[in-house]
Amino acid sequence: LIAMVLLVMLSGKINAQQNIDVPQVVVSAFEKNFPSAIGAKWEKLENTVYEVSFIVNSNQYEATFTSVGSWLKTEKIVDFNTFPSKVTTEFKAKFPNVKIVEASLVETAKMGNLYGVEFDNGKEKLEAFFNEKGEYVLLEDENFKN
Repeated sequence: LIAMVLLVMLSGKINAQQNIDVPQVVVSAFEKNFPSAIGAKWEKLENTVYEVSFIVNSNQYEATFTSVGSWLKTEKIVDFNTFPSKVTTEFKAKFPNVKIVEASLVETAKMGNLYGVEFDNGKEKLEAFFNEKGEYVLLEDENFKN
């Protein structure tokens, strides 16, 4: 009975959102990188990329992994107004008249630390990234494609 309860709990943790099948190697990489995470909810962004939303110490995060468990990025959800003025000014100049959906502090495997701003331009959701100098560096669509 105990083994059955643990199996059900583990299955629920792995497939918490949209009944997707997350490869065990991806789940293991997540658990290794974020051992104190709670409330994990998985989403498949494209064939080889998985995103997990979770909470650590009352802060909301999203982490992205490849289908073989390689970590790509982690985003800590924050208030847009906490960004340096160089970033907010550049964002507003580059993307006027858009609705900000979410702002995040982003740690990436390839580009270091960035500021991310997810926004809706009325047609699609996009995410713009700025470096620590406030320079625009990357734009992604909602499926993690750039």
